[in-house]
Amino acid sequence: MTTTAARRTRYLDGLRGLAALQVVLHHTYLTVYPLALGVYPTGLTKLVTSSMMIAGLGVTMFVVLSGYSLSMSAHRHGWTMPDGTKPFLYRRARRLLPAYYVALLISIPLGLTVLSERTGSLWDTSVPFDATDVLGHALLAQDIVGYPYAINHPLWSISMTFHLYLLFPVFAACAVRWGITRVAMWAIVLSTPIAIVAFSDTTAPVLLRQFQFVGEFAAGMATLAIVRDGGAFAWRGRTVHPPWTKLAIACFAVWVIAPANHLNHLPFALGLCCLLVELGTGGLVRLRRALEWRAIAWVGSVSLSLYLIHALVVHAVWLTVLRPAGHGVGHLLTLILLLPLALGASLLAAFLFARFVERPLAPRSAPIVAAAPDQAPRGTP
Repeated sequence: MTTTAARRTRYLDGLRGLAALQVVLHHTYLTVYPLALGVYPTGLTKLVTSSMMIAGLGVTMFVVLSGYSLSMSAHRHGWTMPDGTKPFLYRRARRLLPAYYVALLISIPLGLTVLSERTGSLWDTSVPFDATDVLGHALLAQDIVGYPYAINHPLWSISMTFHLYLLFPVFAACAVRWGITRVAMWAIVLSTPIAIVAFSDTTAPVLLRQFQFVGEFAAGMATLAIVRDGGAFAWRGRTVHPPWTKLAIACFAVWVIAPANHLNHLPFALGLCCLLVELGTGGLVRLRRALEWRAIAWVGSVSLSLYLIHALVVHAVWLTVLRPAGHGVGHLLTLILLLPLALGASLLAAFLFARFVERPLAPRSAPIVAAAPDQAPRGTP
């Protein structure tokens, strides 16, 4: 990929970097305040750290960005896979699964030995595990077989991500016939109620809760098409140029005030889509420059490695450095000390994992940074 193309997509890496950092900070927070185990902050601590309680936000960002990035080539070729569906799926598997399986192979022996102790922290969701859990993870079916958060709790989303890859050719084929905007709208309408009902039932399978990501993934695909059309789309026989920034602000406001927004991030996802249109068509220049900052873009370039490996690192730092010094769960000082230590160690581990595992195993035909879209100028039909 040319230097110019890399520069044009650097803001996408910036967004991936923010998504990855949100996940790391959230899991670091849950290490100190494992909400699922009944450990909650109180008073001023709860108020100041409330944003760190939000689960699934980074994953939502990854899902939207994945739908957006995967659509770049397919949209250019009329929503068809240039060399067919099987090669497309093979490339996505080669890009995602080798690093995932290495992370899994690292996690299993650690979870059986030095990280096997139940400590009353977030890591208790990962241990102990059994052969069924290993089988589910090995088959990319941890949302169906075994406990999805076993072994290494962030790995639950890898199966979901690959399932979305399988849906991508289906959505693309539907887009040829009905248009991707209509396909995305129907995906949202059909998937969101399933996820909401599943979240209201604690016994519902995790697979049903993941339906929220189906609509968000399709929305990311539709966003790329709108960017390619210069920020416009056809609605009832006429071309519409919405005020994307204002729509983004409205969506984010709805997400903030909506009940149970930590369970379903659809308003946030739609707000992100609106921002992507504005950024992709030349708007929000200052925000784009901020996202293109070299440091945050670098985090985005190693975001997969950071996602796969950070939970092990965060728990290990707390377990070996802070816990022996008396800094246990439920204490603000533990969080203050753990945040910089865990973040720094996780970024170092991600750098090493990307350098020696992810990039060597990635296919040369599938670059780490996606190719840039052919963006039409703002306001063109």
